[in-house]
Amino acid sequence: MSDTESENLGPRLLAISIIIVALATLFLCLRFYARYLKGKIYWWDDWTALIALACRSPFVFACCAINGAQIRHGLGQHITALSTHDADMVVTIEYAFEWIYPSTLGTIKISVLLLYFRVFGRTRLNIFLWLAGAMTLAWVLGMFLSNLLQCTPMRKAWEPTVPGHCFNSRTFFIANSACNISNDVIILALPLPILWRTTLMPLRQKLLLTTTFLLGAFVVAASVYRFVTLLYIKNDDITWTFSYPNLWSVIEPAVALISSCLPTMNVLYFKISRFLGITQVENDVQIVQDSPQDSAQTESTIERRKRRNNAFAQWGHALSTFKTE
Repeated sequence: MSDTESENLGPRLLAISIIIVALATLFLCLRFYARYLKGKIYWWDDWTALIALACRSPFVFACCAINGAQIRHGLGQHITALSTHDADMVVTIEYAFEWIYPSTLGTIKISVLLLYFRVFGRTRLNIFLWLAGAMTLAWVLGMFLSNLLQCTPMRKAWEPTVPGHCFNSRTFFIANSACNISNDVIILALPLPILWRTTLMPLRQKLLLTTTFLLGAFVVAASVYRFVTLLYIKNDDITWTFSYPNLWSVIEPAVALISSCLPTMNVLYFKISRFLGITQVENDVQIVQDSPQDSAQTESTIERRKRRNNAFAQWGHALSTFKTE
């Protein structure tokens, strides 16, 4: 076997998938814990975020069942190193991914829009939120329709050996990704005009809130990078060239889910800043007492940490000034 044929990205794909989904699960649990600490009733955006994670379960979280199965059959290896059966199995399992991917991203985007509804209440933004929601649903339905019609007969989509024809999968993935990125940018930008027109909020808090909302830019970055990887797909070596698009199809919804949870966790920011401010400063004071010769340098360190913790606390306060109940 040549060096090229022995290349295998499978273990790397599986490890990264498990890590990123574990992080997404952690942040969703923290979101619900933050709501519990505030004694607030869970709202629709919380439950749609949970549904989004549930959609991920067959997609990545149960890696042994789907992603792991694809890797076991040769995803991440060159197609010349695989049997015909394994190559066909990779394509068959990918067909399931094509349904779960838009379901996952769609529910996350709806969750973010519902969060905007809750945060901003009845404002002129609502009509744009409805339009963005309609765009999201249209994108999801368009993906479903494309999945249904991509092959004639339909069975050929998951059984490549069946006689018939399919449209160019590379073009399909690129067009879908371009629409997805456009939708992401619109959703990301929606709250900023309302936020900056608010006159009752100090500039510093506006900047902190803007930073929080713009954390969603990581989702756009993941979408763009996934789009770039799609440009290098080659149908004659699909099991190798689709490795990174597949990986970024895992990372993108996970990052979106994490970003959608961050603005709802202000009570945790307060708790963490209080913890850092008390325990860290107390420890530093003890250091000063134990090492008087270095007291000036250590006191300077304490002041820097105090400023850092104060900034962290102000971030939490800025989030709490918005209605996240």
